[in-house]
Amino acid sequence: MGELPKEVDDKEIVMPLLYGGYAFPLLYRIESHPSIAMGSLLPPLLCSLLVSTLFGTSHALDPPRKGLDGGWTAIEDLKDPHVREIAEFAVSEHNMLEKTNLTLRKVEGGESQVVAGMNYRLVLEVRDGSGASARYEAVVWEKTWEHFRKLTSYRKLVLAVGGWTPIKNISDPDVGEIAEFAVAEHNHEAATNLTLCKVVKGETQVVAGINYKLVLEAKDGGVGVVSEYEAVVWEKAWEHLRKLTSFELLETH
Repeated sequence: MGELPKEVDDKEIVMPLLYGGYAFPLLYRIESHPSIAMGSLLPPLLCSLLVSTLFGTSHALDPPRKGLDGGWTAIEDLKDPHVREIAEFAVSEHNMLEKTNLTLRKVEGGESQVVAGMNYRLVLEVRDGSGASARYEAVVWEKTWEHFRKLTSYRKLVLAVGGWTPIKNISDPDVGEIAEFAVAEHNHEAATNLTLCKVVKGETQVVAGINYKLVLEAKDGGVGVVSEYEAVVWEKAWEHLRKLTSFELLETH
């Protein structure tokens, strides 16, 4: 710092306050007496040091950030304990807020998004007190460094309505696999012993995935009777998700 003149008039000078490579002007008045003038320079210098320290400390205390804010990314391991914990939290919070009695069965799909923390958007299969199943989409915001979680959205999923298209090749292996799945799920849910004989006909419907409506011939292993059934299976192939939504007896041969 250059030497001040021995006598200066009362005036205001600009002291630069430096922070982050930028200079911010700071007005300060210099008195006419030289000794007082030199002493009066200390407060702005101390102020500059204090502000720089505070700014530096505040940035040091910023929470850690995992990557940049962005779009949604599919969760690869839906069985990860942390994902399950987030799902349980979502159901528990919904039960508390809406006075319901839902129980988590499984996590069927999920995505994550880096924000000021992490958003988790999960597709959940749950059961109510009567044992009926339903699907919900839950969004949970989490900041792990603050031990903070918040349920920001929880809504029941309903299949969109669209037109049905006949399946031209009912011998397609994928159609056969859907039919086998439908019979196996029905046996599991209804404690029956049906065996698939053939797919008679079928239709598909594009929704959030694909609905398969199949007419099946199946044999009851207990009595040997062959009957026709109509089964509806909802599939999201990219999530390896299948769900039997309907299985009804049509007629008996």
